[in-house]
Amino acid sequence: MKKTWGYDNPSGPLQFSERGAMATARTTLQPEDRVVIVGTQEEPTALDDQGTILALMEVTDEPVTSLDFYDLADIEPHFRDENGNYKWPFGLRVRRAWQFDDPKSKLTDVSDRAFGRQGVRGIVALTDEEAARILALPHHEIEVRGAMAQTVPVNGGRGGRSGPPPSTTRAGVMNLRQASAYTYAMSIDGATEPFFKIGWAFEFDLREKQFNRASLPELGGLKYSTVLNQFWRTAKEAFRMEQTLLHELGALRHPQNSEVVGPLTLEELQRKWAEYVLRRRRGN
Repeated sequence: MKKTWGYDNPSGPLQFSERGAMATARTTLQPEDRVVIVGTQEEPTALDDQGTILALMEVTDEPVTSLDFYDLADIEPHFRDENGNYKWPFGLRVRRAWQFDDPKSKLTDVSDRAFGRQGVRGIVALTDEEAARILALPHHEIEVRGAMAQTVPVNGGRGGRSGPPPSTTRAGVMNLRQASAYTYAMSIDGATEPFFKIGWAFEFDLREKQFNRASLPELGGLKYSTVLNQFWRTAKEAFRMEQTLLHELGALRHPQNSEVVGPLTLEELQRKWAEYVLRRRRGN
């Protein structure tokens, strides 16, 4: 069981405020397990949702960044901390999800345990009897969100998907800005001219897999391949390099995705890349 402030339809990932809680859930959950979502007993959970059994998730062991699945404009102020960071930046991807039918049941209808705040930070195991009672409640399957992506036709090339929203505005992960990270450049294979996706990530190889999962190169979409990466001691430095390169290549930024630049050759990009790294090393 996981307690939350509410539930979205279509379903987002299973979210956590701390990396450790996400990691614990990842190792605890077995492939056949499902996670029951229950509304917390206080605001800002809607009154009708407080203590209510809301949804059911079939969760994978794939870690994701929660905000990759939402439009930042939809993030309400009370979902952010005092520094403007999203409160639940760590997630596990959801494979399938179900919503319980109205009128929904309360947790107290299926269990006489006093859970308190258990399940707010992480997940709590239910007994076989509690699970059976919950699974017997009427529920229906709903859609699951994929990582936010928009179709990006590049100079008449085959349409692909850009992947998650620009890293530059993902305030929810910036509370990790002191962790090490990479700036990366990915070639966009399949376009009629050479284009590159520039960004930053804590794990650029995982980011590459996420983009290709969205673009489906096996079905004719664009393929993303990392051609340059630069390690930085902090995400703040990786973010700074990304922003500087995008600014310097401003005239080449694609109108439908500001993190895609081109047409330009890999040699031209390598030169800009090396110039920035050299400036930073001299500056430090």
